[in-house]
Amino acid sequence: MPNVNGHFKLAEEQRWNSGSQCSHVSRFSTISLEDDHSCRYDYVEVRDGDSLKSPVIGRYCGDESPSPIRSSGNSLHILFVSDGYNNYDGFFATFEEVSGKAPPLCATPQKPANGDLFLRYKEGDILSSVQYLCYKPYKLKGASQRACLPNGTWSGSAPVCIKEAIIKECPTPLQVHNGYSAEVSGSDGRIKYVEYFCNNTYILSGDSKRACQKNGTWSGSQPHCVKACREPKVSKLVRQKVLKYQPPSRKSPVHKLYSASSQGGTDADLLGKVFGDLPPTFHRVYTSIEYECVSGLYKPSGSARRTCLKTGKWSGRHFSCSPVCGKLPPASPLNLTEIHWPWHAAIYTRLYNASRLMARTKRRGDTFAIDEEEEVEEEEEEWVKKDQRWQLVCSGALVNQHWVVVAAHCVAESGRTEALSADDLNVVMGKRYLSDLRENKRLQHIQIAQILIHPNYDPHVLDSDLAILKLVDKARISEYVSPVCLPRLQGGEVIAKQAFLTGWPVTGQHRAHTDSEATRTGLIEVADVVKCERQYGKHGVPMSMTDNMLCGRQHPLSPSMVCPSETGGIILSPSADSQLTSGLEPFHPSRAEDTDSHHSWELLGLVSFGYDLQDCNPDLYTVYLRVANFKNWIEKNIA
Repeated sequence: MPNVNGHFKLAEEQRWNSGSQCSHVSRFSTISLEDDHSCRYDYVEVRDGDSLKSPVIGRYCGDESPSPIRSSGNSLHILFVSDGYNNYDGFFATFEEVSGKAPPLCATPQKPANGDLFLRYKEGDILSSVQYLCYKPYKLKGASQRACLPNGTWSGSAPVCIKEAIIKECPTPLQVHNGYSAEVSGSDGRIKYVEYFCNNTYILSGDSKRACQKNGTWSGSQPHCVKACREPKVSKLVRQKVLKYQPPSRKSPVHKLYSASSQGGTDADLLGKVFGDLPPTFHRVYTSIEYECVSGLYKPSGSARRTCLKTGKWSGRHFSCSPVCGKLPPASPLNLTEIHWPWHAAIYTRLYNASRLMARTKRRGDTFAIDEEEEVEEEEEEWVKKDQRWQLVCSGALVNQHWVVVAAHCVAESGRTEALSADDLNVVMGKRYLSDLRENKRLQHIQIAQILIHPNYDPHVLDSDLAILKLVDKARISEYVSPVCLPRLQGGEVIAKQAFLTGWPVTGQHRAHTDSEATRTGLIEVADVVKCERQYGKHGVPMSMTDNMLCGRQHPLSPSMVCPSETGGIILSPSADSQLTSGLEPFHPSRAEDTDSHHSWELLGLVSFGYDLQDCNPDLYTVYLRVANFKNWIEKNIA
């Protein structure tokens, strides 16, 4: 076997070719050359082939002998280079021929720029894998290790060394006055971001979180803790307007004295400084909000203007809107007998045992009949069900969005004090005509949640003939639906000598009623209860009146025939500031403007009982429940 002992001053080439197809293995038993991490000065270069153009297997220097080197064919090219600058012992290598066809070997991969590699062998002399590394400040991008595959190629792709970006440290974050901050660090221990918080009564203005960027600066801008007020919550019935910031203008005499002689900035200038945007629904100090109701159907309550104070609270009182009671729509007819009373409620009770052959519903007059061929609105079918019909029995009065006042005998078991089932009653608001089909779009059909009958109700003499109905859904206020006012005072004398009665004919079935018939409104005169007792006794109906009753009959000047005892209706009186309450002048349609929307209307009474006669006699008295006696009880239960 040939041996090579290299002691060369310049470069020396050796070619080893056995002439056969066998491969060769070169083993270095000794190597002593000038050491360099790139082997640039003295080195031995071994190529897999017979020329300088053959693939490089490896370049070696220093004093560590490389692992055995195996060629893929029958030739090896050895190049020894020395610059002659230093003297070393050189190298000693042996070469041997390996019989049989050798598997392909992987060529030594190139070192990455700004990095190095380490070769790993198996079975002593077979190259199996390579490990890469990079010099600082470079970082390896790609796989750090590659394996030699059986086909003589390397797995994956060669990695590269890239310069790692230098992350600068951010300065210590600034603290906020009247607040505090919290630092959050990453896995490398460096501050990742800072989050800011404010003390009570202060609101953060600006960025609540700032991150440390690679250029050593903090993202965003420095936040501040400022005095501010959270916007008061108001209902959808309230319209609000936020006014531009205005510093306070009030000055005491001493303040005026100092400000006149001072040329510097004022407190207002300092307070006017804006640090940044506030979170939604927050307003800074001295911002004002003006409020108003969205409609004239509602009355305001509370302060119409509120200002954010330095205490973080708003000046004034909470603003709200509630339905106006006793107000007629502005466009109401001057003749009150033709008016639509928006608080007038129709009370229906369920009648059972209707024909089982009827599947569809149709409304006729004051009842709901069932017709298998007639199509109806979907909302009608939800509350007018198969095998039943509904009968209009009484009128009631809406006193707020959740409660209706009605005579107790309308909603109680006959001759008893127990109430009917709430499922057997319904209230319709916005109704004027007997036929709902004429005004279906504006009607509100509302179920009953609770029935409260006055504890002193006596079904035999109809004393305390009063009940209140709680609605499942609150009545929607509109031009056609709004509440009436209760009497201003509990009890006391009845000042009104005349009042208006309104209702539908619910008795006297001998009279012809049509679907187009509207509510009947007429004028009644309020009389002394003694007149009722005398007239009742004269007709063979002796009875005693109680303090909870009113007596009245149709007024001689009433423009329409109303038959009070047949209506099951309600009687109304203008409020005390109306001219009609004086009793000095009777009502006349030409002077109906005296009771327009500038005045409010009060619920004076409910039809309780009257004569059961064949014909309507305007001279007959009807007895009404006196609502004023029950004002406190009603308000206590509907609050």
